[in-house]
Amino acid sequence: MALASYGTITSCKVMRDPNGVSRGSGFVAFSTPEEATRAVAEMNGKMVVNKPLYVALAQRKEDRRARLQVS
Repeated sequence: MALASYGTITSCKVMRDPNGVSRGSGFVAFSTPEEATRAVAEMNGKMVVNKPLYVALAQRKEDRRARLQVS
């Protein structure tokens, strides 16, 4: 996994459709916030299998909604 070089991965989850096919997104948790921040900074926009990665820190749904309502 490309993200493993940035620190200790404590969990990962690939989002799948009802047939078990990857939806092309997922979540990775690192052991420290610093590792996660470094992975985001260095991996966001990198090309993997001819596609750019979108890498960001996860936000809780309610935090995302509140931020959208303020904008």
